[in-house]
Amino acid sequence: MTVLENHAAISVDTNSGTLYAHGVWNPASVVVSATDVDGTAVEGARIKCSGTVDMTTPGDYKLTYSFVDSLGKEHSKDTTVTVLENLAAIIVDNNSGTLYAHGVWNPASVVVSATDVDGTAVEDTRIN
Repeated sequence: MTVLENHAAISVDTNSGTLYAHGVWNPASVVVSATDVDGTAVEGARIKCSGTVDMTTPGDYKLTYSFVDSLGKEHSKDTTVTVLENLAAIIVDNNSGTLYAHGVWNPASVVVSATDVDGTAVEDTRIN
């Protein structure tokens, strides 16, 4: 009798990049691969995911990917998806003071500034 090595394994690569609250997360960005006991690839339909990612709330979200090999043993791997606070904002300041009917308003007196999701300043050329 020959005893073969059990090649069953699962790997998870979280390629989600940086995620910000109220943004979009694509679950397909998490690359999951698994091999059965004989080393053959496990079909995606046999791999299950438990856990959720709430894109409305910053935080760390644990996802568990698992499959049952052809011998009935479950294999699983955890990964964490991090959602950061969305710091995007726009500030409009009307420096015209009080305006009166039939008066003159200068649009250039309105100052607009913005910050991107990561809190960095948005260049004036990108503000319309």
